[in-house]
Formats: sequence, structure tokens, C-alpha cells
Amino acid sequence: MIDNIDLSKIQDENARELIKRLLNLIEKLSADLRDAQNEIQRMRDEVNRLKGEQGKPKIKGNTPKLVPTNHSSEKERSKPHERRRRSKKAEIHINEEKVVTVDPAIMPEDAKFKGYEDVVVQDILCLPITHRKKNGANRTNGGEGARKPKSRSMRKK
Repeated sequence: MIDNIDLSKIQDENARELIKRLLNLIEKLSADLRDAQNEIQRMRDEVNRLKGEQGKPKIKGNTPKLVPTNHSSEKERSKPHERRRRSKKAEIHINEEKVVTVDPAIMPEDAKFKGYEDVVVQDILCLPITHRKKNGANRTNGGEGARKPKSRSMRKK
């Protein structure tokens, strides 16, 4: 801002000298103000540090990120192994097979049957299962009962 002023255009020599002095004074006061503000911030940071708090963070400007040079020999040590995609359908056990046909009434007149398309749908079925076990009850000649001990799942917990 101050650098853009052309003092040679001012005709009066005294006014030019006075403006020159004022500009120098403004520049000096601005520098002093910046120094004082920096010193005040340093003192505030020190007070906060002594209180156990953190000072004002130092935020760095935007700088271009350097491309990291990879010095690792990981790729050289590892041997690439060929991966094969396998069909998941080959491993799934099919429990039920249904043939689904489309009602010819809803089909266009010129539609022709071309065959079937296999679609595998895998559902999870959760059902409660209740078992009734008939345990044999035996009696001895003395009238005492003899039973098989209850299984773990039948014992009260």
C-alpha cells in the first residue's frame, strides 16, 4: 500500500517531506504493533502452559505434498499367486428344486419358450424344534425305581 505512493507528483516540497515522514512513522508503528502482538501471544501461550493448558496452535500454511518414495522391498519379497474365482453355486447344497412357469395368458402372443434359466436362492430358515423323549422306567423286585439319568439338555439349570 505504502509502496504504491509516488511522492514526486506532490508539488510542494514541505508537504512532500511531511508526507514522507508520516509514511515512515506509520511503517515503524505498524512493525512495532506486529512485534508487540507476537510478544503478547507468546506470553499468553506461556501463561496457559504454566496453567497446564495448551497454547495457541501453530497452523502451517498450505504446502504441496511431496510424493513419498517407496524404499520398501515388500513387492520384491512376495511372490504373486494366481487367484481363481470359483463358482459359489457348485459348493451350495440344493435342498429343493422347483420349476416355475409363466402363465401364457399374460405373455405376448409372439413369445416362444426358449428353455429354463437356473436361479439359486439361499434362504435362512429358523424353526423351533421340540422333542419328546420316552425314557424307560424300570422297577426292581424290591419296588425301587431305576431310571436312566437325564441328559444335559433336560437338566434344570
